[in-house]
Amino acid sequence: MQGTGSMQQYSAGKVQIGPSGLSLVSEDQQLQLSLEPVSTVRHSIAGSSGSAHHYSLSPKSSVGTPTATVSVVPVPVTAVPDIEAPAPAGQQQQQTHLTADNFSTKRTTSWKIINYCIIPLALPLLVGWWLLALLLAAAATFSIWPSLLLARRLYWACPFIPYIFAKLQGERGWLSRWLLQLQFEGAHCMTVLGRLLSLPLRPHLPDFYVLGFPKCGTTSLASYLRAHPGVSGISGMPGHEAFSKESHFFGGMLGRATTTSAALYRSFFPTILTRWWAEVVRGVPRWLCFDACPTYACLPYVAARAKAITPNAKLVVMVGSFKGVQFVTAL
Repeated sequence: MQGTGSMQQYSAGKVQIGPSGLSLVSEDQQLQLSLEPVSTVRHSIAGSSGSAHHYSLSPKSSVGTPTATVSVVPVPVTAVPDIEAPAPAGQQQQQTHLTADNFSTKRTTSWKIINYCIIPLALPLLVGWWLLALLLAAAATFSIWPSLLLARRLYWACPFIPYIFAKLQGERGWLSRWLLQLQFEGAHCMTVLGRLLSLPLRPHLPDFYVLGFPKCGTTSLASYLRAHPGVSGISGMPGHEAFSKESHFFGGMLGRATTTSAALYRSFFPTILTRWWAEVVRGVPRWLCFDACPTYACLPYVAARAKAITPNAKLVVMVGSFKGVQFVTAL
């Protein structure tokens, strides 16, 4: 670089592009080039605070019009970030896949250690914990008030259930309705309390969701998936067609303030004993679990809640014909 009456020359070992301009980096100094509205060049060697050399500079363009002035200012080495050029789209996608594969490999390795080392040693303790949770849940159910509390929250999240009982009363009488409702609320209470008491044994969140609309085949698809030895649904209410596969968690089954809790959502899914049995005893390469709840496709707030807890989960959406939707609406 040449100024009035003197000559300064720099040999740059590396070029960095930062937010404040172009940086020439050598072994002994670092210079920053930036555009300024003045016609001088300021130069100072890195480390010589307060000292600077000023040179007049009047560059010309090809047609003789003055152009913007360049200033040379020393900056700390850490002040200019090393910004690399963005990778091509294909390379970025490949890096994303490599990162996902590395995470999957680490997770698979950790689960192999748990399946083949930890669980066989702690199997009696884990089974005893699970059985004790069931006994305590059954004892608490007979105290009535947990059953009433959980049933009230369930009816708020699923307002169609009371209408089913009302219809049943009109067909079979109030005694049949009362007995069936008592049995339903008791089974629901025992299921929920048993899951909560065994929550430390339930570290899983769903790998995918089965969404849809009423009468679109979600129940049939869920039953087919559960027939696979490496796929499990939720730990739902035994013997109930809907609540054996539907959690209704994001609808507020456990309360309005619980829909953002990943820990409570884990309580709906099988224990580590289920995964151990599938992967070690039955030899499944990888065990998966899912949540099949058709109402999730109808509620506008479910998507954001599900993404916050399970951002990597897949979606399986069941749809039906327009006539089927008309028929359900008419009912």
